[in-house]
Amino acid sequence: MQQNYNRIRNYDAELLALSMDDFQGAGNMISSTRAFYPVLYTNKDSAVPELYDVYNLHGDLVSAPAVFIIDKNGKIAYSYIGIDIADRAPTDEIITALQEIQRG
Repeated sequence: MQQNYNRIRNYDAELLALSMDDFQGAGNMISSTRAFYPVLYTNKDSAVPELYDVYNLHGDLVSAPAVFIIDKNGKIAYSYIGIDIADRAPTDEIITALQEIQRG
């Protein structure tokens, strides 16, 4: 996502990552992905992933990889939930969703 961060920001959007790790684990994730966007960490608290129904979907006691675009009214305008730990939303699909939201 880092390589597309500026493209996402061009749509007046902000990218946030959520890590269920503790501070050190989230820091390791930031280092390994070279993320320069905000990364929130839950310190193993599953409350936020549970709110979005992505916690323990694959029986692994972690959040499934997911992308949610929340519009300016606070509604989920786009979602993608990975079918396994390696499944990620295609960047072009995210950009298309942002374009559609911007057009109204």
